[in-house]
This record gives sequence, structure tokens and C-alpha cells, in this order.
Amino acid sequence: MRLREYLDKHGTPVTVLARRCNICISTMHKILAGVEPGLRTALAIQDATEGAVTLRDLIRPDGQVSPQNPALRKSLREEKAEKQRADSKKSKTKKANA
Repeated sequence: MRLREYLDKHGTPVTVLARRCNICISTMHKILAGVEPGLRTALAIQDATEGAVTLRDLIRPDGQVSPQNPALRKSLREEKAEKQRADSKKSKTKKANA
């Protein structure tokens, strides 16, 4: 879910979410305007929204991570690898039970 969608759906003011994330209101407005947050900020938003807004939701709309944001890029790679391991484990379990 995109950050703007989350705020609208939950009726949460930008100022309240910024406080929950311990970031400046101006930073939150920049993120809403399309500026990609750093990893710590992205994780804070993910935590404050209880996972409704994920790291992937906070990257550029084309799905690409800015080259200036290597920590976020690394975290997303790790997240993808973990999902692939879990999927692989599920398929092996299905084959063993078949």
C-alpha cells in the first residue's frame, strides 16, 4: 500500500505519522512527493504502519531503487532472497508430501 493510501484510508494526519516515525514533517512531505527515503526512515514508516506500507511501497513508482540508496537496495535484495528460500522450501515440502 502506498503511503498516501495508508494516510487516507486510516485518516492519519501526516504530522501524527511523522511523529510516530520520529522524522521531520518536512521529510514526510518529501517522501509523499516522491523522494525516496533512506533505509532507517523506510523501516520506521514500515513499523509505524504495522507493515501496511512496506519498503517496496516506498521506492520509486517504476520499482527501481535509487543508486544513491544502497542500504535500501540491499535490504530489498535480502527480502527477495528470503521469499525465494521460503517458496523453495514450500515446494520441496509439497513434493515430499505428494
